[in-house]
Amino acid sequence: MNAELLGEQAEPTERILRAAVACYTQYGVSRTTTAEVARVAGLSRGTVYRYFPGPRALEAATINLMAHDVQLQVEAAAEPTQTFHEFVTTLFDVLARQLVSIRARQHLLEERETIPWAMYQTNEEVTRRFIGRLLRDRLVTARERDEIAAQISDADVAESVWIAVRAMTSMRSSPVVDLDDPADVGRWFGRLVFHGLSSPQE
Repeated sequence: MNAELLGEQAEPTERILRAAVACYTQYGVSRTTTAEVARVAGLSRGTVYRYFPGPRALEAATINLMAHDVQLQVEAAAEPTQTFHEFVTTLFDVLARQLVSIRARQHLLEERETIPWAMYQTNEEVTRRFIGRLLRDRLVTARERDEIAAQISDADVAESVWIAVRAMTSMRSSPVVDLDDPADVGRWFGRLVFHGLSSPQE
């Protein structure tokens, strides 16, 4: 990938972050150098350092960008009339599609070098914020519909989803769910999360 493919007219920050995603995908997170990101972005190393003073800052910002992309995909896939259970199922379906796509391109890398590991295992704070943003409005509607047990707080719901996301993204194989089938992953984790959250009538 080169600067042309990333878009010459894009803002430097976006060009750098998209270049970082491309480099992380090809080389692994810790093996990606600032010089390589700069080359792919079509910018100087000095420009990259001006926006991101170190590898950790660049990694965190890149993960934020990817989380935002996933959030947009979930919001586009989710129907406004969905129940909370259906919404959680959609969330895991989208996450599984992302994982299948990334792992197909990173299958030769060690697990700790992959983007999913960096996104869901290393940068916990970023992922927790992303989950919180996704759930915020849906939780209001779910409580109006009495879909979540009254004694379960919003923080408890977010924690349950976070634990399931972390578990799903660290799984390499499973005897109970086909990890290469996003729809199956969505259904299985949707049931798993919702089972402990639903009101008695559910």
